[in-house]
Amino acid sequence: MTAETAGFPEAVPAAAELQELIEQWTEGHGVDAVRRLAEAGDLAEAVVREITPDNTTGTYAKSRRNTAVS
Repeated sequence: MTAETAGFPEAVPAAAELQELIEQWTEGHGVDAVRRLAEAGDLAEAVVREITPDNTTGTYAKSRRNTAVS
């Protein structure tokens, strides 16, 4: 799951930007800190997958259609 699929498109850096961020964090904080951040990100994505019902997108789309003002 990406931040975009979780509903946060502005939070998804391009691959080159992500690599640059990783290098900067590694230089400033060390490899272990970067590894822990990556693991925390993986955990956060797993939690979002677990707590988000499968039909959320469809349910919200139907709700918006039914409440549209003509």
